[in-house]
Amino acid sequence: MKIVQIDVHQVNLPMTKTICLSGGRYYKSLDSTIVGITTNDGITGWGESCPYGANYLPGYAQGVRCGINELAPHLLKKNPVHIEYLNDLMDRELIGHYYLKSAIDMALWDILGKASTLPVCELMGGRWGDGTDVQVAISVDAPETMIRTIAAWREGGIHKFSVKLSGEPKVDEDCIRQIMAAAHPMDDYVFDANKGYTVANALRAMQNVRDLDFLLEQPCATYEECRAVHRKVLQPMVLDECIDSLKILLRVIADRSAEAVNIKISKVGGLTKARKIRDLCADAGILVCLQDTGGSDIAKAAITHLAHSTPDTIRHSLWDCKDAIEIETARGVGEIIDGKLSAPIKPGLGISINKSAIGKPVAVYK
Repeated sequence: MKIVQIDVHQVNLPMTKTICLSGGRYYKSLDSTIVGITTNDGITGWGESCPYGANYLPGYAQGVRCGINELAPHLLKKNPVHIEYLNDLMDRELIGHYYLKSAIDMALWDILGKASTLPVCELMGGRWGDGTDVQVAISVDAPETMIRTIAAWREGGIHKFSVKLSGEPKVDEDCIRQIMAAAHPMDDYVFDANKGYTVANALRAMQNVRDLDFLLEQPCATYEECRAVHRKVLQPMVLDECIDSLKILLRVIADRSAEAVNIKISKVGGLTKARKIRDLCADAGILVCLQDTGGSDIAKAAITHLAHSTPDTIRHSLWDCKDAIEIETARGVGEIIDGKLSAPIKPGLGISINKSAIGKPVAVYK
């Protein structure tokens, strides 16, 4: 089997609601890159990379397509099921820039699943349970508005919430208290600063909510700053933006600096590297939430496969990366039932691409 063609599609993803993070970062639409890799025996695998704006993590939408232009010639005529080899090849030919390699790696797993007639989750460890709890993000807003949004999701069976903080200590302290006062017994809250605090402000924000039961996520920009906060707060900590490799996870384990991590597929370079991080978390007893930086149905399918193959002893949740996306780029991902998502049962990612939604390719390599 050989790769004979790589198609690259650029797709604008309009959002049904504006997403707001700390520091006044707003996102009204996303720019996604969708990749189709075709083999000489007619199998096409699909992948997606969608940076959440250029001011969230290193990486930007046009950079995905520029990077694929660098890598595509090196991938043609290679065997797509040699996934570890091709990941090593990509890392040798283009140092770093993991976010753009994720779309390619995702497509390779889709090919492997289709060629072996197995769903990706069964290739990654098998299905654990009947699905994964879904966590939804609650944007920065007035506390009463956030409480109403949470209540609406709860009516739909969701009980895990990632509540975004503003980065202003007194504002956030009041927000946390009001939301927790309205919480239901089954609710599970993460309060996420998205790197918005200094160490001093993180401690100021947390000192008067020490009695409340929630997880604190990525208060500061760097690992060292988050570690300093972790040593002085009572709440368990989730690390997100700084978890970008196995090396940093080894530091987390050695320092005992977090109780949970978010694994974003594109941030670490694809499903191959995400699985390795997931497996090390399982050995270390660290909770994981499976995510991606953004994207549509294709990225969502990949997340559900990684999540469903994760041991339920460490699996906290998955983030529905397309809950606010208006268009459907693929069918077959599945619907949230009783607050859970299950991985598709068809081979590969288990989805069928909506060709009219992704349009014609902006680049073709063959």
